[in-house]
Amino acid sequence: MVATESVETSRELVEKLFGRLRHRDAAAFVELFAPDAVFEIPFVVPGIPARLEGRDAIRDHLVQRWSGLSGIEVHGVHPQVYETTDPEVFLVENEVDMTHSGAE
Repeated sequence: MVATESVETSRELVEKLFGRLRHRDAAAFVELFAPDAVFEIPFVVPGIPARLEGRDAIRDHLVQRWSGLSGIEVHGVHPQVYETTDPEVFLVENEVDMTHSGAE
């Protein structure tokens, strides 16, 4: 008997991916990304890149950003997946419920 891998839909993959987001483990978060993934952030603050290219660049950026978020508690992550005609391409809009304790 040959074991077969189950193929995930774009939506299932994003739900799994963003389920990992609240733990702020950059390595675990990006392990589901393709090596040539592109991460675009449309509303950035000064000094933050709007586009990250490649899994390693995304991981490194998240490690740096998350290291300064000790006072932030994530309560929920709500991704919305927009599929395209190309099964390899999809867009994700993400809403995150969080609070800041004020402690740094």
